[in-house]
Formats: sequence, C-alpha cells, structure tokens
Amino acid sequence: MAVYMPAGRRRRRTVIVVAVAVAVALAAGFLLGRGTSRGIDDAVADAKDKAAVAVSALARLPIEYEQKVGGTGGETEQTMVESVDAASARLVDAFDAAPWLTRTQKNAATDAIAAVRADVQRGVSREEFRTDIADASKAVASTFGLPARADIG
Repeated sequence: MAVYMPAGRRRRRTVIVVAVAVAVALAAGFLLGRGTSRGIDDAVADAKDKAAVAVSALARLPIEYEQKVGGTGGETEQTMVESVDAASARLVDAFDAAPWLTRTQKNAATDAIAAVRADVQRGVSREEFRTDIADASKAVASTFGLPARADIG
C-alpha cells in the first residue's frame, strides 16, 4: 500500500537531506584539511633541517682543504670549488624552504660562503681557511637559529 506524501513535504525533506549532507561534507573536509596541512612549525623545522645539511657540508671542507694543500687524497682546486658550490646549493635549498627570510638576512650567509670559495681559488693558508669556514658556518647557523657547531674552525 502506497502512502501519499504531498509534493511540498517531499521537497522540504529533500532540501533538508541535501543541507545536512553538505554540512557533514564541509565539516569533514575542514577537519581533514586541518589535520593534513603543514603548519608554520613544520615549515620552520624543514628550513632548519636543510640549513643543518649546509652547515654539515661546510664542516667537511677543512678536511678536503688539508688534503688539497698537503697533496694527499687527490683534492684539486676544481674539486674543492665543486664542494663549496655543493654546500652553497644546500644553503639555497634552505633559503627556498624559508621564504620569510629577507634578502638582508640571507646576505651574511651567502657572502660568507662566497668568501670560502674565493679562499679556495686564492689558495689561502689552512688557518685562514678554517677561520672563514667557521665564520660561514656561524652565519648560516645564526640566520636559521641553529646552535653553532664547536667542531668547525
């Protein structure tokens, strides 16, 4: 036996069902979006991780420079320049992950690594190279709020 339902009631029921479905979908989408989105803390941590990789790349350079100056290990000026460029590329990655840094904030670290590259090309003393590496590491660390490494310099 069929029960007669007026058209107005069917329309009202359909509108209510659609409105509830839309509300549930919006709430679920909002919660899912908030739960999976990257927050500012995640972005800062990512930038710091990338900067730490750049500092680690700088930390290896004094050993390579010792091998270049001492004539052991096969390090040449070209391989040293490539190593400095690789550290510089890690710094660029860190800057890309930190768009909130201004050009002024980036300049100290960029200039310090450029000085290290110039040191390699000029063939400075081991002591001067270690000092410039320490300065570059400190500049990168301070730009990103990292602790300074005691094993550099």
